[in-house]
Amino acid sequence: MSNNYNWLWGQNRNNLKVRDLGYFIGYEISERYYNLSKDKSKALKTLIELDFHKEKEVEKIVDASKLFPESLEKINQNYEKQRPTILSVSPFKNGSQKVKSGLTEITVVFSESLNGHHTGLDFGPLGENFCPKISPERNWSADNKSWTFKADLKPNQKYQILITNNFRKQNGTRLKPYLLEFKTVD
Repeated sequence: MSNNYNWLWGQNRNNLKVRDLGYFIGYEISERYYNLSKDKSKALKTLIELDFHKEKEVEKIVDASKLFPESLEKINQNYEKQRPTILSVSPFKNGSQKVKSGLTEITVVFSESLNGHHTGLDFGPLGENFCPKISPERNWSADNKSWTFKADLKPNQKYQILITNNFRKQNGTRLKPYLLEFKTVD
């Protein structure tokens, strides 16, 4: 183990901050990448010149460091397979162009049971002016497979509601975000 690791997890464990953990992980990736590289000067140059805005380049370094037992791409694919999705919404379908205006109960049906606690609604890409006023009253079904909220829908209005990944399963796996779009009539 590196001296940095001993310092971080040893006597100073109670003083650990999230920022410190981020530095430690970056250090660990860099150290492993360097130690596993045959050409040390090239590895050092790569690390120094790494553009952190280029995700694929960063992923190559992380994968080459062997910090994880699988590539980041494989880890991400496995995670995506576990994520719950939205199966349907009612009383209308996503994309509907003839939704009745007024106070409307909208029910979201999930592919599996969620934790019944975390929720999240946000503005869609069109912004705040295209999001209806949402009532604070929101309810989970007994099996946590659906969630109902009320929205005040004005006539002749296009709406977007982003159902965010803040919804999650009991184990913390997050919902795939879902953009609900529809238009009301008179």
